[in-house]
Amino acid sequence: MNYSKGLIDRTKELLDFKTQAEMADYFKVTRKQVSEWRVGNATPPYTKLIKIAKEHNVNLNWFFFGIGKKYLTSAEMTQLHEENINNNNQLLILKDDLSNYEKQIVETIIECIPFVPRAFFDKIIERFLTYKKQFNENGLDDLN
Repeated sequence: MNYSKGLIDRTKELLDFKTQAEMADYFKVTRKQVSEWRVGNATPPYTKLIKIAKEHNVNLNWFFFGIGKKYLTSAEMTQLHEENINNNNQLLILKDDLSNYEKQIVETIIECIPFVPRAFFDKIIERFLTYKKQFNENGLDDLN
């Protein structure tokens, strides 16, 4: 199952939508737009999806990636929150040595942190640093 289809299916499950038309009405978009989200040709409104997940006390890792339990205990939520703070702190330290464009990339990653599993976060940072090193070795100052 592709990422987008899984996310749309979990959204339908969470909000008890029976059809894509119900989902389209809820998000105030066309059924074609929902279909485009489902096949990965368009991006669903992530800000609204995060808000929905929080309103329903849903594990964001489950909601966005299908990982883990649908609902977490308060102790599990606290642990996840502490991990997210640690992830943000790592990114903020990294950010000090970046170009403006690279800082924008890191800020985007920070916005996504609440629903990024730790292993995925580590891969993002590893890949980002690898690309940055390659650009620097080729005499490029910026990722623009």
